[in-house]
Amino acid sequence: LYTDSLIGQLVRELEAAAAERDVLLVITSDHGDEFLEHGGLGHGSTLYPELLETFAIFWRPESRMRHSRDQRLSGTIDIAPTLLDLVGIQKPKEMEGRSLLGSSSGGAVVAELARTKAAIKEHWGLVRDLDAGQDELVAYSGASGSRPTAELVAELRSLLDSLEVRETPVDSVAPDPEVVQQLKALGYIE
Repeated sequence: LYTDSLIGQLVRELEAAAAERDVLLVITSDHGDEFLEHGGLGHGSTLYPELLETFAIFWRPESRMRHSRDQRLSGTIDIAPTLLDLVGIQKPKEMEGRSLLGSSSGGAVVAELARTKAAIKEHWGLVRDLDAGQDELVAYSGASGSRPTAELVAELRSLLDSLEVRETPVDSVAPDPEVVQQLKALGYIE
């Protein structure tokens, strides 16, 4: 409630400022948190919905920005192209991602974390544990009431099979002292 009240205060101030300048507010998150849904706590340990599903809110005082909730699959990689689209700048060819203002379906989303990979499409995902050699079919938001087809599961499996497994020996990378200090300040490491 406290955060909501602060965002409300910010929105009121931005509405007042909109008379003098163009205003665009973006609120997003880079990950969710797990609370023992799959045996983990916090974030950075799995690729299940509670960690991968986030939000992005794009707000302008003008009514043309008022859209209903969009359930298409997207990633944080799509935020920058959307911002460019909103301000009328063409996305550079080398930039990955797509504008969320378009009507495309979104295709598949791929995520990687250590020895786990996930491919998600049509609100169903295949989470692969490389150490156990197992795939788990997982429902993501928007999947309720639907069932994954055999073709979709085969497509997700094929997508996971095509991903290159990148191995980085733990002792081969020396941590940057400045990065270590920043991670300590954020509470990610002790």
